[in-house]
Amino acid sequence: MKPEKQRIAIAEACGWKAATRKIKHYDTYCHPDGRRVTFVQLPHYIKDLNAMHDAVNILFQKRLGKVYGIELYKIVDRDTATEDCSMSDCIDDPVEIAAILSQSTAAQRAEAFLRTLKLWEE
Repeated sequence: MKPEKQRIAIAEACGWKAATRKIKHYDTYCHPDGRRVTFVQLPHYIKDLNAMHDAVNILFQKRLGKVYGIELYKIVDRDTATEDCSMSDCIDDPVEIAAILSQSTAAQRAEAFLRTLKLWEE
């Protein structure tokens, strides 16, 4: 899934709504609070851990935190696997696994977010 498509899908899942007009080279979006239109670009979820933190909070509000954690684990396991070992094969300490997951990138978290909501496209 291309980064810009991920960004829009996450923003829409977080409540951003595209407005009908553009201002200069910016798309306009209705802020999730519904009270204003902002003339800035959507958050850069794939590159910004703070933006992903805000997005992931929505999953926890929807009681999808456990599903998200499983998806994130699978992605980090896939991305860190070597020929000799994957995280799931070599590490059995939950604290160590949690430490590794806490170091996941914004892009990994974005993919896990979208997979949790079944919005990811191969």
